[in-house]
Amino acid sequence: MAPEPTAAAIYGRDFPAGAVIFEEGDPGSRMYVIQSGAVRILKRVGAREITLARLGAGEAFGEMALLDGQPRSATAVVEVPARILEIEEGAFADLVRNNGEIALRLLRRLSARLREANRQVRNFLSADALGRAVEA
Repeated sequence: MAPEPTAAAIYGRDFPAGAVIFEEGDPGSRMYVIQSGAVRILKRVGAREITLARLGAGEAFGEMALLDGQPRSATAVVEVPARILEIEEGAFADLVRNNGEIALRLLRRLSARLREANRQVRNFLSADALGRAVEA
């Protein structure tokens, strides 16, 4: 009898470098967990492209759209060829509902991301004279 396939085998998908997983403004129906490789999360502000995060194996992204039902707030691009688990909205809701540890880790990760975003905004505003005046 053949062994049962793992979640990684069922839900995993390979992405080449440069692949866009989702773009800012897209609707979101799944989140992602990186098994291998690297993904860059970026935001476009006018003509500028700002890197919000570089994520590697074991890190998750894309959950915000599932939590708040809003469009994607950033773009995710594969930097290094990656194997990524795709978790559908229903499975994500079940995981969070049935596992307090997962919910707590998710809250901690979102809190850390918010703090980092705040830091980046402060740095962005402080980068020019007008920003410093606004900050004061």
